[in-house]
Amino acid sequence: MPGSYLRPGDIIDVIDNKKTIGRFAGKVLNYDVSGDGKVGYLDIDFPVRTLIDEDDSDTFKTIKLYNISGYDTLETLNLKSEDGSAVSDQEIKSIRAGHLDEFTVGSITNNDTRIEIINNPYSFVSGNFNWSEAVRDARVRGGELATINNDVDQRFVQTALPRERKAKAWIGGYYKEQPAPEEFVWLDPQACDFNRIDFYNWAEGYPALPDPMTTDDKDEITNDPTSVFDPEDFFPIAVDNLDLEKAQNFVSVSGSESTADHADWITEDGLIRQGYILERRADDRLLRLNGIDGLTYLLEDEVNMAKPKQYRVVNIVEQGNHTYAIEGVEYSSGKFGAIENNETLPIPSSPIIYTTKTLSPPGNVTISLIEEEIEFNRPYGIKVSWAHPVEDTIRGYKVQIFDEAELKKTLEVRKIGERNQSVLFRDESINEGGSYTARVETLQ
Repeated sequence: MPGSYLRPGDIIDVIDNKKTIGRFAGKVLNYDVSGDGKVGYLDIDFPVRTLIDEDDSDTFKTIKLYNISGYDTLETLNLKSEDGSAVSDQEIKSIRAGHLDEFTVGSITNNDTRIEIINNPYSFVSGNFNWSEAVRDARVRGGELATINNDVDQRFVQTALPRERKAKAWIGGYYKEQPAPEEFVWLDPQACDFNRIDFYNWAEGYPALPDPMTTDDKDEITNDPTSVFDPEDFFPIAVDNLDLEKAQNFVSVSGSESTADHADWITEDGLIRQGYILERRADDRLLRLNGIDGLTYLLEDEVNMAKPKQYRVVNIVEQGNHTYAIEGVEYSSGKFGAIENNETLPIPSSPIIYTTKTLSPPGNVTISLIEEEIEFNRPYGIKVSWAHPVEDTIRGYKVQIFDEAELKKTLEVRKIGERNQSVLFRDESINEGGSYTARVETLQ
């Protein structure tokens, strides 16, 4: 216990624990939700200044939504306080009594006034499963192997897959060779027809398919050629391409330390053993939020905003078993130390100017247009690259992409790598005729 060994005259550091959590509160102005219920967007009244990397789930925040009960708004309590009336704890609790739910914040855009809340149905299941075993295990867990139908699904899978170079995980896609036509499809046991894959995110050099792709040595198909696949599941794979030397009909995602390449798709032999991405059916939590305009939100950010203050101990009083009351006065070693040592305080040789530390900007910022990939349904993209400044205190970057004066996208990413870093943004609105610029800001 500190009071047991402190003495009057000692100097102590004190930190206000109430400042170790940053809280942002305000009002929801508008709410939109995607049709599949995986993503919702809250337009709020004031900016929320925090760092969220949409590709790194460790930076995601939690937001709470409240119905207002008792007083209509938080402002009414503030007015009551300004009038000199006391605000009771019960009145404060009544505002929070209408707590709707908690949601995960995946990104903040539009000059920090648009909060994206997500309902991610994907998770990584570690283990040693071949593709068909992964299918069965996913069903036992109440889900299916993951299907990825758009950029949002791809980003969710990126956050679920461990960010390791050797990490790989099965997803529910495979290359159907017979019956014709040959194409990539999703495994969907409920569908009457094959569920063709229209969205792709292939790694460089993929897909790697059996050769030849269009001509098979055998016309027959099978669902149990190796006594590995479950007879209850029908995987229409050509017999000759289940040869272990060349079979790469099944789709998985591959891990990478690079954000741009993480969770890119590859093709593999279906008998390889690894983990998989489980997809559970998205619930209707976000869909049920329609009509929440005007509600109050509270977002908590685990940051340390407290600065230690020094105090000189004046008196110590024991109040109970291992409990002490410590009385002290605020202390400045620069000021009081000179007085105590009978020294004269130095006269400043120039006017005192208080400044904050300015971070060096990133160097060699370049921007390039990335071609569309029609065969994989990928639109044009903008790639922004830069070199890290010398400071080792930089923890991230804020990247803004413009088409002339229009802000197209704001991204906040963690610092990765030792020398250089880049981000890639693809969008249907990007084309060869645009006039694109980018701004990269360092964050501490």
